[in-house]
Amino acid sequence: MNDQGLMKRLEARDNKAWSKAFPVLPKDIMFVLQKHHHLRLFEDDASDICQEVLVEVVGKFPFSSSKTLDDLRFFSRRVALRRGIDYVRAKLAKKRGSGEVCSLDAEINPDGLTRLDLVASGLNALGYLRLREILSALSECLNIAIKEKEKELFHLFFMLGLTQNEIHNKTGIPMGSIGVTLGRARSKVLECIKGKGFSDPY
Repeated sequence: MNDQGLMKRLEARDNKAWSKAFPVLPKDIMFVLQKHHHLRLFEDDASDICQEVLVEVVGKFPFSSSKTLDDLRFFSRRVALRRGIDYVRAKLAKKRGSGEVCSLDAEINPDGLTRLDLVASGLNALGYLRLREILSALSECLNIAIKEKEKELFHLFFMLGLTQNEIHNKTGIPMGSIGVTLGRARSKVLECIKGKGFSDPY
């Protein structure tokens, strides 16, 4: 069965199709929850969150004729990272006695807070402003400092967290070229950001 046929059956909630997808999704999700440098959750906690993520992925993945199983896997990883961060933030809030925290998926609320505002809510005023400035500089540098091919690989590797092998499978770009291109793109972006006055943006 090709990817397009599989995705149509997944969208139709075909149990046999989902049984083909499920062996890879929990592995991807558990990898994010246990290996991501911001999380590194214990196995029991990660397993509980993994079950919640799987339920959310089944209900919320934006199916379309152009989507592939790789897209479903990337979506699962992003959801896993958000849920993992939500869990850690809630645990820290409980430990400090500060009550509940908003999910990273919270909609813009009546006060106009965005997801970035929620993520930055633990920072002091200067830290928050610095975060906004760095993100603005990064966005500008991605547009002016690197070429389209470099930008695509930068996004897949640094933003979505794909491995070089996964990037190769998704794009067909030779493995040898991926590392070189990523290194060149990273150097250009860092130089550009430093040129804007940020000596240690990472």
